[in-house]
Amino acid sequence: MNKTIIYFSILILSVFGIYLIKKTISEKQPTTQIPKILKKNTIAEIEILNGCGEIGLAKLYTNFLRYNNYDVIDSKNADNFNYINTEILIHNEDKENIAKLLASKLGIKKENLRYNFNKYNPWDLTLIIGKDYKELNSFNIVNKFYEPF
Repeated sequence: MNKTIIYFSILILSVFGIYLIKKTISEKQPTTQIPKILKKNTIAEIEILNGCGEIGLAKLYTNFLRYNNYDVIDSKNADNFNYINTEILIHNEDKENIAKLLASKLGIKKENLRYNFNKYNPWDLTLIIGKDYKELNSFNIVNKFYEPF
């Protein structure tokens, strides 16, 4: 009977000790939970258009922006390949700040941000890559985002 009480006491103390250790470890680890409330201007759906005709350029920018946590929904050729300057079209006025941040990250001049409010356009922003893409200060970095196959 005495041995049984000792075994149960050891078992209870072991379980309690494990609980305390687990609680201490979990309090020291940073939380990785997604915030319950997302700010209205934290996400923008982006379309990337190749406006210069350089093969694979829209895909390069798609890879780069996705790597940098931008929400690129679509990438394809523009309506023509005669875009001289790379520009960002803002379709949703609530996403103007994100467009400015994107322009800064890519090295796009402020005068190449254009407002194109259109209730029928499903995207918040459109990045049109023009013939000046090699002059952008970000191109040397973006150029490394080729897919291996």
